[in-house]
Amino acid sequence: MGPEAEEIMSSFNLSNENSKKFDTVVEKLNQHFIPKKNVIFERAKFNQRSQMAGESVDSFITELYHLAENCEFRDLHDSLIRDRIVVGIRDHKLSERLQLDPTLSLEKAVTEAKQRESFRAQQAVVRGEPSSTVEAVTRRQHKTQGHRNWKPDKKPVPSTPASRDCQRCGNTPGHPRNKCPAKDAMCRKCQKVGHFQKKCRSTVGAVNEASNTEHSDEDESFLGTVRASTTTDPWKVTLTVNDEADVTFKIDTGADVTVIPEKLFKHMFGVKIQKTNRSLFGTGNS
Repeated sequence: MGPEAEEIMSSFNLSNENSKKFDTVVEKLNQHFIPKKNVIFERAKFNQRSQMAGESVDSFITELYHLAENCEFRDLHDSLIRDRIVVGIRDHKLSERLQLDPTLSLEKAVTEAKQRESFRAQQAVVRGEPSSTVEAVTRRQHKTQGHRNWKPDKKPVPSTPASRDCQRCGNTPGHPRNKCPAKDAMCRKCQKVGHFQKKCRSTVGAVNEASNTEHSDEDESFLGTVRASTTTDPWKVTLTVNDEADVTFKIDTGADVTVIPEKLFKHMFGVKIQKTNRSLFGTGNS
């Protein structure tokens, strides 16, 4: 570590015997370099953590173990993680069943939660449901009055590559990624490989907030979804927002808008929600 470490070591005032003990030296260095954690804050983060929409059980449990590292739970470590799994899991029926088990252990709670998620994924396969479905996301401009009663031309259906232009090169009809002329091209805007500049959605170093003035009162968007019934969800990524909150987002699907639940927004951020005249339509024109 160099001469600076020797000066730090001398400040520990260790005896000759202790200065030669590896565990003792490492403990002293840890005390010096690792800042003291705010246990109250760390426990608050742990107690507020719940499984998010689209988050796998395995990812949720792993995050609980990670958060518990700085909580100094000591002998209550396993039981408090167990309780957080039972309370924070999204499967309410499973949560109720676990609460009624007087002999429930952490290991049993983890096993049942993972088995339940795996079972639901297997049932989707047995019933012939697709493992993931990407619904079309379109923006429509309406020139006539009374657009509140507008209904789609046809029922939204899972999109196919030919149902719209390619989101990487812009050519119509859409086509598989391996046949896209932009698959090896470098974007001149964001310098990333895989799309042309005209289809780039990057803000290059800045995140733009959607302004209400950007859209007319008659601007409506279809809000598509991505559904996955696998234990590992390739559509999700965890990002840190405002340098303080970890939020699970969907990887960019080419949607016009990104949406999170109001409850999650209020839970994570102390920001006032602004009203907007923009209308979003989901599956079934809801």
